[in-house]
Amino acid sequence: MQPKQPATTPLTLAAAGCFLGILGIPCLLFAPFFLWSAFSSGEWDSTTGTVVSVGALLNDTNETTGASGQRSSGGRIFTPIEERPHAAVVRYSYTVNGESHSGDRYSLGGGSTALDASSREEALARGREAYPEGSEITVYYNPERPSSAVLAPGLNWGSFVPAILGLLFGPPSLLLLYQAWTLNRVLTP
Repeated sequence: MQPKQPATTPLTLAAAGCFLGILGIPCLLFAPFFLWSAFSSGEWDSTTGTVVSVGALLNDTNETTGASGQRSSGGRIFTPIEERPHAAVVRYSYTVNGESHSGDRYSLGGGSTALDASSREEALARGREAYPEGSEITVYYNPERPSSAVLAPGLNWGSFVPAILGLLFGPPSLLLLYQAWTLNRVLTP
């Protein structure tokens, strides 16, 4: 009678572990730096800046919109771009120690997106209402690197995304690699 073969092979387990590790380990390594940066941005210096423009960013592709109409793919009709979820993007300029800078980062963890909306028009309207073009705003900048700036300093939910992804994928990858190693030891005569 032949010995029963395992349901999976060490190679399969190792491949799955490596795949999850490629996703999770960099996130685990990056998370402390990113959390510290977002946390410390609450202590950054501030200066007065000027709103240069307000645009809209398509939430599901991270591409600034400009096209209109319906798109189709494989016979499916998609919702027109203008009616899909968008967020306002505020572009601003500011000066630190006589040196001009510009930016569009709203917060660390939130990227460029300032205000979420259900359509492009709503994002533009809300963004222009909150940040009228030409108006003065407070810009928080990193005193060690003044070209790095935000409008909303401190932690937010997006600051935790690398840690969450790292914890979601990192430990399972190590577990799968360990299981591959032990299964290989059992199967190798």
